[in-house]
Amino acid sequence: MLYSQLTPQPKPQLSLSYPALFLLLYVFLPSFTFSVFLLLRAGSPVIAYWVSVASLTVAVLYCHYRKKIGVREILVFLFLLLVSHAVAYFFFDLSYDGLAYHQPAIRRIVEGFNPIYDGYMDLGRPHDTWSAQATYFPKATWYFAATLAAAWGDIQLGTAYQLLVLFAVLLFVFEATKEDAPSRRILWIVACLNPIALTQFTGYLVDGTLGTLAFAAIFYAHLFFCGKTISRLTHFFCLVSLAMLFCVKTTGFVYGSMILFFIVLQRFVSACRAMQTSLFAKRLAAGAKAALRLSLTLGIPVFVLVFVWGFAPYITNLLHQRHIFYPLMATAAGTTSDDTSANVGGVASGLERIAQAVYPNAHNRFTRLLFSIMSHTHDNVERPARIKNPFDVSLMEWKPFAGASAMRAAGLGPLFFLLLSLSVICLVVFHVFRDNAWLLIMLSAMLFIHSQAWQMRYVPFLWVLPFACLMSVPKKRSHLLWIPFALALVDTFGVFGFFASHNWTMS
Repeated sequence: MLYSQLTPQPKPQLSLSYPALFLLLYVFLPSFTFSVFLLLRAGSPVIAYWVSVASLTVAVLYCHYRKKIGVREILVFLFLLLVSHAVAYFFFDLSYDGLAYHQPAIRRIVEGFNPIYDGYMDLGRPHDTWSAQATYFPKATWYFAATLAAAWGDIQLGTAYQLLVLFAVLLFVFEATKEDAPSRRILWIVACLNPIALTQFTGYLVDGTLGTLAFAAIFYAHLFFCGKTISRLTHFFCLVSLAMLFCVKTTGFVYGSMILFFIVLQRFVSACRAMQTSLFAKRLAAGAKAALRLSLTLGIPVFVLVFVWGFAPYITNLLHQRHIFYPLMATAAGTTSDDTSANVGGVASGLERIAQAVYPNAHNRFTRLLFSIMSHTHDNVERPARIKNPFDVSLMEWKPFAGASAMRAAGLGPLFFLLLSLSVICLVVFHVFRDNAWLLIMLSAMLFIHSQAWQMRYVPFLWVLPFACLMSVPKKRSHLLWIPFALALVDTFGVFGFFASHNWTMS
């Protein structure tokens, strides 16, 4: 007893799981609570915000009382919360889409427009597609922004979700990989620093947030693929991230569904292989039973959240006999729509015209994506892309990111071509598909499901692909990873530096 008193006790290690969860809940709770209010036709965005803040405060104090977190964890959470709001306040939203329909739609919601019951959201701009997109696009980030704008009186604060989600996923991955080898841990952390997320942190575009949430879901799938033990906290964090992925953008619904599908498929195959019998029927039954159990465990909570959170537009579209992804896809066969003001397919056709101008010699999604990766960076909608040597990089390659985040070629930065090339070489040299077969197959399927993947802000998780390839590098060769690490960091912070400097000047 005396010895234990005299021996200095080690300080408890800083745990970042709960700060990560609190940051995510700070975005989730106001948005989801307000969506419930809209469904019930009760309450207001101000009430939704303060009820959510009070609930989160109680949760933080309860976790501190139960000694799950200490003062240091609470200070980390509060510091990152303050940073996110300060950046949102001092950097103005200069994005074209943000000014065209994100902000006007948020203002309409703050003023009392109910997207579930009030029908078409007329933004007062005849002969354009913005009102249709405001009506039929997912609104999770708009609900969050509406609660902050109503509570604090500044619509700019709503853009805080960009950094809040990024910080949350970074902390989550940093904590979840602490048992991994240092090289693997750094791989996952750098993979989270998506250039698209870092060129949208000042505005209302949702591609960067979609990429960050998709990364959390991809990492979640990786835990299943590797057979790792997953804690309840990790399950909860990732299921909320998945539900948010469904509700921030229409393509997120597709990507989230594919990730869930591959998780269940991998469990089916693993259960079939684990069954110690030569009878194919018994193996098939065991796999089907395991897959069904997992699909219900993951699918029910996610789709319950999506049902409420994404009621407008997914359920409202179906109730009015439209395609669930209207207006990006036409109304279902044999049905009609009374929304003649919606320009069905206008977005897709506009992108196709740009693709034909930028990639005149590439006529399908596969070759266009390949040309985009291999080209010099530019954002000109009329200039054809030019193939480059992967080592041909100059300062001019980063300049287009200063004023735009929607690159028409090389949208993940000028060094991404070289980074991907080196990672593919590593994949071939160090035993193809050793530890990462499921991960690479899932990423490839997600990439090519989108017809316009050449514009990489629509597939921001492409940034994860080289790091998934580098998982094949054995531990004794981990020193080789410092080269791609350096390339990734230079690429990311070059993009971030030009974009942040330009936006600060303009703000």
